[in-house]
Amino acid sequence: MIFFFDRAIGKSIPLALRQLHLPEEIKIHDELYAADIDDDVWLNPVGSTGWIIISQDVQFHSNEAEWDALLRQNIGVFYVPGQEDHRWTTFKLLVRCYDRIVELAATTPKPFIYQIHRNGRITPFKIPSGLQIRLAL
Repeated sequence: MIFFFDRAIGKSIPLALRQLHLPEEIKIHDELYAADIDDDVWLNPVGSTGWIIISQDVQFHSNEAEWDALLRQNIGVFYVPGQEDHRWTTFKLLVRCYDRIVELAATTPKPFIYQIHRNGRITPFKIPSGLQIRLAL
């Protein structure tokens, strides 16, 4: 399994996870794409590889092109809302929830979006159909 950390989460957390030599491979947005590339541009190639996305981008999946890529490429996403003491709190949360993240990523049919809450709870986010997306936007 490969986890792709988008630019909103930064590089320090995925680099620290790499240092733990986890069985899952860690890919980092800025190592593969320009920092200013639009999400809908990288979502298609990342999605087509089957990588699982980990994001902190509150605007993620906020437009039709991004929803379209999520649905068309059958993308799996774990969303971690930003924290005040951002990096350390996020790192601890990801480590605490890591086994459950791996389990959900391996067993949940794509597309999916899960939100990882500060208390460690992981809940599914309802993905609307294409028609519902166009009506909502």
